[in-house]
Amino acid sequence: MHKVLFVSAALCMFTTGCSSDSDPRDEDRDVGESKSELRCVADVIEPDLDIGPMGGSAVDEETGLYKLKPGQEVVVSSTYGIPKLAAEGGGLPPHYRDLMGRIIQQLQGQPGLLALQLGNSESCNSGRTLAVWESEELMYEFVMSAPHLEAMSTAKELLQPGYAVTHWMARKQDDVSLRAAPAHLAKKLEGR
Repeated sequence: MHKVLFVSAALCMFTTGCSSDSDPRDEDRDVGESKSELRCVADVIEPDLDIGPMGGSAVDEETGLYKLKPGQEVVVSSTYGIPKLAAEGGGLPPHYRDLMGRIIQQLQGQPGLLALQLGNSESCNSGRTLAVWESEELMYEFVMSAPHLEAMSTAKELLQPGYAVTHWMARKQDDVSLRAAPAHLAKKLEGR
């Protein structure tokens, strides 16, 4: 699979609103020819997670990270999912690509989005997102945008069972990281 597919997969579930009927922790997948089993689930970081650069208007140019100021609190959202591929050719369905284009266009001018980071795992064929928002209110403005509402309504047909989304308030720098996201997704899955 191409890296672009993973990024697109991650954007499909971007921020809050999608949910899954199944608990992804119940789904183990044996990936590749390895004898060891790889857990491809929301609350376990993939060993080969390729984390892309953080981008956005508030990312520090020197470090390439969003840096919390002393006493600052931001909203962080994160998603996890594995796309369903089209039967013919194994690529993403045309509707999926069209929807992703509209979501990307929406995000480019979205008020309140401070930073965005994407990650993917080739072994799991999964994608992850991390977004930093000024406020919960501004995050929900994106959640309620037409492209995102359409993505939420089609998530079950575009993503395999086990996709997950959550958001949290971050006051510590370590909490603004894709590596911190699985712990927050685990809390969401446990109903906390």
